[in-house]
Amino acid sequence: MAATQSLSGSAGQINGSDLDLTVLEGSGPFVINHHSRGGNWLRYNSARKCTSGWSVSGPDGDGILTAAHCNVNKFEQPGVTPYSMDHIDQEWGAKGDVEYLTTTHGELAEFYSDATTVRDVTGTKSTSSMVGGSVCFYGRSSNDRTCSIEVEAINVTMVADDVTVSSLARTDETPSRHGDSGGGWSRNFTAWGIHKGQDNDGKGYFTPVEVAEDALDVTIKTQ
Repeated sequence: MAATQSLSGSAGQINGSDLDLTVLEGSGPFVINHHSRGGNWLRYNSARKCTSGWSVSGPDGDGILTAAHCNVNKFEQPGVTPYSMDHIDQEWGAKGDVEYLTTTHGELAEFYSDATTVRDVTGTKSTSSMVGGSVCFYGRSSNDRTCSIEVEAINVTMVADDVTVSSLARTDETPSRHGDSGGGWSRNFTAWGIHKGQDNDGKGYFTPVEVAEDALDVTIKTQ
C-alpha cells in the first residue's frame, strides 16, 4: 500500500481561483418523488375504493382526476407507502362525474394501460369525434385492458344513487366493476374520459376529458 503524505506550504493550499467546477445535472443519484399517474388504486384510508384517471395541471397545482362519487383520500403506487390526497374541486351533475385532487408527490403525464404497463399520455380526444369510435378501458379492480368497445352516444344523462349526471359518453359495453370508477378510457396514448359506471344493460358511461377540463378548469397533462 502506498504511503500517504500530508502536503505543506503552498502545495497544501487550494485557492478558489484554482478550481474550475462544472455541475452536471442528472449525473448524480438525484431522487424526485414522481409517482402519481393514471390507472392506480385510490383509497379511503386503508380501503381500496376507485382508480385514478388522468394527471392534470390546474389552478391549485398539478393533480389527479377521478370520479366525484369515489370519496377517496389516499393514492396507492406500487412499492410506495400510500400517500395523502387533498380534495380541490368536483363536478357531480350537469358536467359529468369528476373530481380534482392534489397529492404529496408529483403527477406524471402517464397512465397504466394494464396492471404493469405504463404509457405516456400524448393527446386528448375531442368529445365531438367520439361517437362510433373504438375505445379501451382499464380499471384496477377488473384489471384487464379491453379495447373492443364502441362509443354509442355523447351528451347522455343517467341517474345513479339518486344523482342525475349529464354530459356523459355512453359505450355499447364495459368490463368494469366496483373499484374501477374514475379509471381512464383511452385509445393508444390518447385520453378519452373518466369512468362513471354502467347500467343494467351492461353499457358503460364516462365523463369525456374535454367536459372534465371545462368543469374543473384543469388541463390533462400530455407529453
